[in-house]
Amino acid sequence: AEAAYRILKAGPTAGSIGPPTHLDVKVALGADSVSFRGLPGHHFQISIQQGLEGLPKFDDITHTAFSEGWGLYSAFLGKEMGFYQDPYRYFGRLTGEIWRAIRLVVGTGIHAQGCTEAQAIDYAFTNSPRPGPTVRSEAQRYFNMLAQATAHKVAMLEIQRIRAKAEGL
Repeated sequence: AEAAYRILKAGPTAGSIGPPTHLDVKVALGADSVSFRGLPGHHFQISIQQGLEGLPKFDDITHTAFSEGWGLYSAFLGKEMGFYQDPYRYFGRLTGEIWRAIRLVVGTGIHAQGCTEAQAIDYAFTNSPRPGPTVRSEAQRYFNMLAQATAHKVAMLEIQRIRAKAEGL
């Protein structure tokens, strides 16, 4: 993953965020990671959510569509919020979008089309600028996380739809 993130149950904050870990993608993906995982992303959402009581079970912080959908929406907001100060940094966001599209293809290929691990890794590696170890570990995780990428994207699109409706667009 581009950034280190973990949830802490005690203390004044609900999580911590670290810089991207792969030097070859560090600068380009940094702003995307910060907005996805930091503010206004997961850290922001989970910090607020941990302080709320009486939320329905589907809003639990571990729910993929809710938390990850907000993370994707937050990365989308990065441009509006001025996180991408030059074309290189914005390219990092677009690289993140390409990766998310690859995840949709790989996840669907694995679970609906019977793709092998080798096919999934090959597709992801061929279509992504990410380093080999990242591509392998990410492709492998989709064998165990049915429809995770779909949940992320569908939730982000729903948040965007609700926002557009609220803005009268």
